[in-house]
Amino acid sequence: MPDWRAYVREHLGSLRRSPAEEEEAVAELAAHLEDFHAALLASGTPEAEAFSRTCARAGNWKQLRSEIIAAKQEGTMRDRIRQIWLPGLVTFMSAYFVLILLQRLGARPLYSHPGEPVGVIFYLPWLFLLPLVGVMAGYLSRRAQGEGWRVYLASCVPVLALAALFLVLFRLVLSWISRSRRRRK
Repeated sequence: MPDWRAYVREHLGSLRRSPAEEEEAVAELAAHLEDFHAALLASGTPEAEAFSRTCARAGNWKQLRSEIIAAKQEGTMRDRIRQIWLPGLVTFMSAYFVLILLQRLGARPLYSHPGEPVGVIFYLPWLFLLPLVGVMAGYLSRRAQGEGWRVYLASCVPVLALAALFLVLFRLVLSWISRSRRRRK
């Protein structure tokens, strides 16, 4: 009886995964080939022919390796969506829902320069509630088996989105101001 694990390990090559994951894939393929080989032998096929037909059953090893790698990467893409983007989107929407709710309930903002048209508006109750919204995203990410940096990234999605928006708007405002100054001169 051939050693199918050694055969698969020799032909499959590296899957760019942890040793435990590679060993799991090798064991699964070897078990499949062993079952196919045993079925051929049970049907009366000679040993040499059963071995060659089983080897041919594996097909193109390079293609098989790339399909296994692609299947693993597809799983990580789904994990990324479940562990980062969905909790982040829920957090983002929840943060603004809380702001709308506070405004409807009559929370008054603090102004950095009251009475002037230019200034910064602070909704302190909203700012104090944002860490709780971030905790909710971390919890959702953890429930989706997120670990480490994925949990932190999921809870920071609103901050990152606002920072990106601020930087884009800041650049647009600066270019608008410089154009208006050039026109005055």
